[in-house]
Amino acid sequence: MLHISPLAKQPECENNALCLIEALTGMDHQVLVLDRAGPMTEIWRKAGANVEHLDILSEPGMTFFAKLQRSLGKLPARPEGIIYWSTSRLSLVLNAARSASAPLVAHVGNTATDSVMQSMRARVAELVLPASPGARLVACSEHVRLSLSESTYLRRFPAAVIYNPVALPDLRHQVRELRSEDPIRLGMVASIDPIKDHTTTLLALSILRVRFPQITLEFAGDGELRQEVEQQASRLGLSDCVHFLGHVADISRLIVEWDLFWYSTTVREGLGNAVIEAQAAGLPCVVSDLPMMREVGGDDSGCLYFLAGDAEDLARKTVTLLEDAGRCRLLSGKGRTRVAEFFSPEQAAQHYLGALGITGLV
Repeated sequence: MLHISPLAKQPECENNALCLIEALTGMDHQVLVLDRAGPMTEIWRKAGANVEHLDILSEPGMTFFAKLQRSLGKLPARPEGIIYWSTSRLSLVLNAARSASAPLVAHVGNTATDSVMQSMRARVAELVLPASPGARLVACSEHVRLSLSESTYLRRFPAAVIYNPVALPDLRHQVRELRSEDPIRLGMVASIDPIKDHTTTLLALSILRVRFPQITLEFAGDGELRQEVEQQASRLGLSDCVHFLGHVADISRLIVEWDLFWYSTTVREGLGNAVIEAQAAGLPCVVSDLPMMREVGGDDSGCLYFLAGDAEDLARKTVTLLEDAGRCRLLSGKGRTRVAEFFSPEQAAQHYLGALGITGLV
């Protein structure tokens, strides 16, 4: 199996590749990284994959295409399938992949937007260099799949839904009885970017502080809006109880120490792997009531939902859990069960093999 990844960092798609490498132990795996080495490089290698870095991500379009095509043409053996873990420069990647003569699927992790310039570039590339025949898209949620119709380029490809895989961790959160005067730790794992909605969490926290004076909120993740969100916290007088942790290497050890998991996001969200990871760890979750979040949590026994963008509703729903350890335990158990049923790496691996038309290992 050939995995093509733009980066070797640790957001969702790189971890998706890792889960499949670990689940499909009967296959040889090669990872072509379009950029330079990163934290995932050695993690992929330890999982048994051969990793090569092309360092072409910043190259102009046709130079990028030519170098990728040469690299794919030099593969020691024809891969049974190719998974491109992105839609960035998709038309060029699909064209270059013709030299590998293998079925290809491209992962779509966020809702599609139709940029006029991107659409024009994709059309020109497709006219000059015909795309790999039979290429398909894999959307991380039904919400994302439906959004593909908004893109004049992406909507021409057949698309399936395969949920991002998440393995159940060994560490598990332990629900505790809480009193209003106890130290309480809330947490959210997310990039601090326009897709997410950190502002609503800050407003909800300012409401909760009246009732729970020792409550704190920890943000794990970084992004272009971090400085702006830090300034918002300061203006609301929350600097002493909001902690910006940046990138956290071992997120599983951190989240089990929290009392509740918050996830406030927007309709531009693709799926929300962080929520799945929190559920897998048995952490009760309060999340935006949006279509992709319903795909993650199912009914109210898997996650507790609040009206998206409504800080008062987020605060109300949080109080119901902080004062009801029994319901927290129910969410904890139901969340782990749902992850095992719908988001296991083994299940995702079989679905990807099916999308690629590989039947021997299914």
